Amino acid sequence: MTFRFIERYLKKNFPSFVIGFTCAAMATGASPSTNPTPEDWGMGMVYRVASIPYIGSEDYIGSFVPVLFFEDDLFFLRGTSGGITPLRWESWELSLLGRFRFMDLPDDLVEKKFADDLFMGAQLRYKLGDWQRIDLEALADSHGRMVTNLRWSGRITSTEWQLQPYLQAQFKSKKMNSFYYGLDQQALEQGYEFSAGLQARYHLFRNLYMLGSAGVTYLDEETTRSVFVEDSWATEVSIGFSIGHDPGYVSLPREEDGPRPYIRVAHGLGNLSNFLEILSADIKRDPYNNQLTSVFYGFPLADSLFGLPVDTYLTAGAAWHWESEVQDSGQELILAFKFYYTVPLPWRVRIGFAEGISYITEPTYIEYVNIEEDQLEPVNWQNYLDFSVDVNLGDVFTDSLDRFWLGFGVHHRSAIFGNSQQFGRSNAGSNYNTLYLQIDL
Repeated sequence: MTFRFIERYLKKNFPSFVIGFTCAAMATGASPSTNPTPEDWGMGMVYRVASIPYIGSEDYIGSFVPVLFFEDDLFFLRGTSGGITPLRWESWELSLLGRFRFMDLPDDLVEKKFADDLFMGAQLRYKLGDWQRIDLEALADSHGRMVTNLRWSGRITSTEWQLQPYLQAQFKSKKMNSFYYGLDQQALEQGYEFSAGLQARYHLFRNLYMLGSAGVTYLDEETTRSVFVEDSWATEVSIGFSIGHDPGYVSLPREEDGPRPYIRVAHGLGNLSNFLEILSADIKRDPYNNQLTSVFYGFPLADSLFGLPVDTYLTAGAAWHWESEVQDSGQELILAFKFYYTVPLPWRVRIGFAEGISYITEPTYIEYVNIEEDQLEPVNWQNYLDFSVDVNLGDVFTDSLDRFWLGFGVHHRSAIFGNSQQFGRSNAGSNYNTLYLQIDL
């Protein structure tokens, strides 16, 4: 009985369970006293253009893709993948890994169940010296559709450039091939595909980087036997920018004047306004009074951004969406970068902004209400934004409250105006106005 319950829970909450575990690992395993290096952290946005191997009216698809980067001894984010590395010995590493898979469907074949998915599993890595590595990965989506990857990658760095070439062979199970290429309508045998490409990063100035990539994939004969597939070759390119560590700046020591880790507890009410309407104070009340409660942990990364005194954090959060007459309760998990600028006033007032990703076990009522008629249904994965303003309670009342901040924030989920395929190309979104108490640890 116990094992059946666990199996049902993991099948329903597979991404939620694993992401929550990795968020907890980031909070407990990262050391605040470790100063970052140029490749340790970063967040950005790239525009990805890919050819479409499926039959349809379109030859290419474009999409905005948020990317997150972070490295420490336990937790890592690498663009559209992330995980934890609990075991290391000599040249070997064993990691728990999650990676987004892009499906690149034309509009006339898109359905909610064919949205880009997160594949999760294990990765065994062998390092060939300082700049080469070989990975063996066993990954599956939330329905157990498995792939096995054998991947070689390199890393070539200079003062400004970082280049990462790669070669990969992927072996696909029958279930995976039939669903993703047979579109759940045609049974296919197991198959394989070969990929090669190059990822690049160039340091422009201070905290600003340019990102780019190019890749090509060959699909085998079994895969192209699908009545929905017309091309054996698929290509992709991307270009964008990211904000990361400034290699020419040394952060203040964490234990002295630098930013400290924090815990933030918030409660908020949903509304039917869009993000721009909220910023202009045009708030449309939700008649069903949908609410959420959230808890965030912030891990400090830097105390300067483009020469300004901006505190930067990697933050992980969990939100509980309360049951109402129009929705069941649900869980949301968030991973983002948070930036704070302190306005030089007699009372310290901070303006904050966060960008990241959000996963919810079931899209909320507000997301269904806000969706446009010609758009797809809301999806579990969406982009996450947060705007906040808070005041230091020590300045307002007494020095004993110096580590306490009281603030207002907007908790926002959206699919980047329907322009992001990994978020289902949905135009759905939700906003919650929250009050929070934040405590510096």
